[in-house]
Amino acid sequence: MIDGKGYIDVVDDQIIFGNRQQKTLTNSLGANYFFNTKSAINLNLRYYWAPVHYDTFYELNDDGSLALIDTYQQNPDINYNVWNMDLSYSWEFAPGSNLSLLYRNTLTNIDQMSHISFEDNIRNLADQPFKHTFILKMTYYIDYNTVKNKWL
Repeated sequence: MIDGKGYIDVVDDQIIFGNRQQKTLTNSLGANYFFNTKSAINLNLRYYWAPVHYDTFYELNDDGSLALIDTYQQNPDINYNVWNMDLSYSWEFAPGSNLSLLYRNTLTNIDQMSHISFEDNIRNLADQPFKHTFILKMTYYIDYNTVKNKWL
């Protein structure tokens, strides 16, 4: 857990800082399966959670120092979550030439509930809509010397 001061907002030309507690949790799991030397499938799972809770607020003085205030009434807390699942297949169909297919499944949630438990946080993330992405990429290597000798 990190404890430190950070920028929050500007209210009526007053720059607001806060004392924040920040923790970061990152989990990842990966697996690769090689069918042969030219094709493989990969699976990567990632979960990232970064809640930030502010407990004390300060005003930035002209000399750069911070003065404690108790008039800031907004909730600047942040609860950021991301879940990714990447499933990819790659195939080298010719020397230096590749075909890749990627499927990515993503969940993202940003709210102000930095105080909730890990289990409640996972439930909130699971209530978000999935974003599905498909990418097909082909890279073909052309040997300039071979083409030059045949065509020119």
